[in-house]
Amino acid sequence: QIIKCCLIMNVAVTGIGSLICVIFAVPLVSVFTNDPDVIYYAAIRVRYIISLEIINVVMETLSGAMRGFNYSLQPAIICIMGICVFRVIFIYTYFPEHSSFEVLMALYPISWTFTVIGVVIAYLYVIKKLERRCLFQNQ
Repeated sequence: QIIKCCLIMNVAVTGIGSLICVIFAVPLVSVFTNDPDVIYYAAIRVRYIISLEIINVVMETLSGAMRGFNYSLQPAIICIMGICVFRVIFIYTYFPEHSSFEVLMALYPISWTFTVIGVVIAYLYVIKKLERRCLFQNQ
């Protein structure tokens, strides 16, 4: 129940914050620079990264829950593989043929998506394992 509540609150707050940041991307970026090229690319980054930050929130919430259940190695390995290793492979394989700033920015939510799939699978496995352990202890 607590994890579901945390997920709902995290997604809601992140969704609202992300929406505000995406809508006001140019004015927010303009606080830091007046260079039109920097503003242009920063606004693209905000739209690609911040608009899909909800994916990252799910990954972080479930990873944190598993750490709280004393299963810290699984989310660490999944996150390293899904975020770091996947991005390096992507950069060396797909990116040279399709090199653009937009493709590079799309890599973030793509890697988060693969990672969150792995984290959800691991989380469900951990929950089933914990439920079985509680069931056997209560008998």
